Amino acid sequence: MVRKYIALILLSFALLRAGFIEILGGQKVGTTSMAFLKIGVGARAEGFGGAFVGLSDDPSALHYNPGGVGFMKVPGVSFSHVRWFADISYEFMGLIVPLGKRGTIGIQAKVLHMPYMKVTDEYHPYGTGDYFTFGDRLLGITYSKNMTDRFSFGFTLKAMEEQIADLRTRGFALDVGALYLVGYRDIRIGVALLNLGPDVRPSGDEGYSSFSIPILYRLGASGFIFEGFRGLFEIEKASDQVEVFKAGAGYRLGPVELRCGYRLNNRIEGGKLSGFSFGVGFRVNRGTTGLVLDYAYGDMGLLGPVHRFSLNLSAGLLEGR
Repeated sequence: MVRKYIALILLSFALLRAGFIEILGGQKVGTTSMAFLKIGVGARAEGFGGAFVGLSDDPSALHYNPGGVGFMKVPGVSFSHVRWFADISYEFMGLIVPLGKRGTIGIQAKVLHMPYMKVTDEYHPYGTGDYFTFGDRLLGITYSKNMTDRFSFGFTLKAMEEQIADLRTRGFALDVGALYLVGYRDIRIGVALLNLGPDVRPSGDEGYSSFSIPILYRLGASGFIFEGFRGLFEIEKASDQVEVFKAGAGYRLGPVELRCGYRLNNRIEGGKLSGFSFGVGFRVNRGTTGLVLDYAYGDMGLLGPVHRFSLNLSAGLLEGR
């Protein structure tokens, strides 16, 4: 039965990707809209180098792989703050609500924002006196269910909006994902296809061009190499850039988990640690409640470092982390 589910999901993903799989190895940066959809949110996940599709065991799975949500049987909430480059900040909130045998639902909200900037022109290089800002917003709802004790499937419906000055671009998208538990050393195999949706165009003047949103295909695995030491691997293919290979590792000692990760073929130039990420997490259990604080550092080369902070609160979901 499990093999039938896996074959069905993989076949579905293959058919969905048929339109762009031939560009594997192609580079088309700058040809899609709403690029914020590609930014990772969870400090724990990004401490592993972003290789999280094959783990997806906390509320940030709402962003990485909705298939993992089906195995979450207790309520949980996650908050993340990303200090992106150029004074840009990115906020994420994810909520998990189990429905018993009916599955699990999740709600996520994301906001990318930055300070106001001066409006300039050729006659006023230091500002006209007016200001503008740029930002992105997303709201999504997820449903996921474990079909068996080892296999879970889920999907997410998302509504997005991008704003620059008075221009607004709105769109919607679908995520689908699955997670399979091998049953040995907590080995998990995950697959996700994210941001399936129509092209988007700024509202107003019909003369504006429309652009696609970045479709992401992820396939990865994770598991304990030995007790306390977890290894992770993932391949990610975006519709507007080359495939990226991600590898991560984490070692847990009591309430502390140390993490590191690396993105291969990410084409991040400059910086001594370009492509590397590091992180740490602290777990505190109070009765049946688990609280985890996570931090991650990522090197973006010439763009500088990226810092991520997360807080996860659960009624028991974090016990196995």
